[in-house]
Amino acid sequence: KAYKAYAWGKDELLPISRDSNEWFNLGLTLVDALDTMWVMGLSEEFGEAREWVAEEMVVAQDKDVNLFETTIRVMGGLLSTYYLTQDELFLERAKELGDRLLPCLDT
Repeated sequence: KAYKAYAWGKDELLPISRDSNEWFNLGLTLVDALDTMWVMGLSEEFGEAREWVAEEMVVAQDKDVNLFETTIRVMGGLLSTYYLTQDELFLERAKELGDRLLPCLDT
């Protein structure tokens, strides 16, 4: 409840100050929790989170991100949710993110 009240769509909740923090502006906490919401049967919360991914998540950003964190939390969250739900939205967002991250691997 606190995340939704104080940090919806933000990367992380700062519970003591009742504020949020943007690290990569990709909704890290929200996307990372999608598969858990699905497995736990939190259909209302999952629906709200899906709507955020569909309508508000912006993958096309020109900014530095931590490749490891973005891969495990955002890419992992999107792909595991696609695997569980077979909802093409999550696969499409994962492809968008992968395309944006690909230059990081061009060494």
